[in-house]
Amino acid sequence: MNLRFLKLFPDQVARYWNELGPMIEMSLPPTTSTRAESRMTNVLQALLSGRLEMFQYYDQKSDDDNSVEILGFTIIAMVDNIDFSSKDMLIYSVFAYQHLTKELIFEAFQLIVRYAKSVGCTAVIAYTMLPNLVKYIKSLGGQTEYTFLRLEV
Repeated sequence: MNLRFLKLFPDQVARYWNELGPMIEMSLPPTTSTRAESRMTNVLQALLSGRLEMFQYYDQKSDDDNSVEILGFTIIAMVDNIDFSSKDMLIYSVFAYQHLTKELIFEAFQLIVRYAKSVGCTAVIAYTMLPNLVKYIKSLGGQTEYTFLRLEV
């Protein structure tokens, strides 16, 4: 597999919003908020303004061939630390068009890590309830002792 990812520009997100919107909605963190009806509008505005970025993962069959298979996408945000001394990359959501192998998921994560380093991030952060992902991050030496708590008000 020749896994790569490609940033979608705001005009591409806008052009394909009717197709992307429902998949993005399925991939968003769960909420019980009564304001959920404006959530997708807010996500679209954030993607169009650049506050959120969207990347598509694809398999380029070979370097000589233009045929690709799109595997999924991830939406990320750059988050300044409180003291503005550094920034982190937040993985906001992930969507796969089909079941992906564990190896492919790990390879995709490595692409995100390389991108984060290239744009000056000091960490990649995410929230998950998936035990295998927690185990993987721990095997890489990542911090897994904290639990992210969230209470909607």
